[in-house]
Amino acid sequence: AQAARPGLKTIFRKIIQVIIIPDVAKEGRNAKQGVQEALNSVVEALGCNRNVMLYPSGHTYRQPKEQISGNSGLDYVLSALKREGSPLPNLVVVRSSNLWGSRFSRAWGRYPSIRRILSLGIKALLVNFIFFMPRRKVSVEFGIFDEFSAIAANQENGQRKEMNAWLEDYYN
Repeated sequence: AQAARPGLKTIFRKIIQVIIIPDVAKEGRNAKQGVQEALNSVVEALGCNRNVMLYPSGHTYRQPKEQISGNSGLDYVLSALKREGSPLPNLVVVRSSNLWGSRFSRAWGRYPSIRRILSLGIKALLVNFIFFMPRRKVSVEFGIFDEFSAIAANQENGQRKEMNAWLEDYYN
């Protein structure tokens, strides 16, 4: 949502090369074509041996536990690569923890606002100085799992339940 703002959109797309996937929950059926184009861009980037980070759930956490359910972005990308005869990329699973409830989460019932986060952060810095700022221990883990890669390699088009269930177990 923040990436779709005009100024940020240019920075994300041109400099950082972010592929923005529309939020179906927010835009409804109007997002379908945009999602398809974005996923095709992901397939193209992987076909050119570029690195891509894809959130399998398609969004930041909307609740304390990750819920991928029937989202099919990862399934679509892997199936498209197989159809094209491209080798599957190395799949690295990234898990972050302890962000739920922070200003960067949707625990407050809405998307985090970059402007609001910066404003609150500056105020907190002025009030608390650097030494007394509230802190949160956040961890980010990276892993390459043969079990997940085997599931992904054997994935048939449209059969994503096992892969999504594995990812939900890992994230939660």
